[in-house]
Amino acid sequence: MQQQSRRYLSSFSSAAGAVKQVTKANFSPALGELKDRITNSDFIAVSSQKTGVSSAPWTRILPIDTSETAYLKAKAAAERFEVLQFAVCPFKIQGSKIIASPYNFHLFP
Repeated sequence: MQQQSRRYLSSFSSAAGAVKQVTKANFSPALGELKDRITNSDFIAVSSQKTGVSSAPWTRILPIDTSETAYLKAKAAAERFEVLQFAVCPFKIQGSKIIASPYNFHLFP
């Protein structure tokens, strides 16, 4: 029995070697870099760290919730949270490699 060769997009490398930590001091140049990378990217991932999303057990959306109840719970939670950190990672596919360029924005304090 001959084993088939499979090709996966499994190689991962970061363009900068590490996550770019964006603060008030380097915001303007980092934003320019990020705009260029987004323009040339194949897809983008976005993530945030925030407070207050599940501050009370009743705000958690459950499978038995109606659409209206789920919306009201999400709305109530969103009205109470503050974004502490925001991450953006543009990805570029080059052959069998995925090149990631992660940026981490520190928003608080």
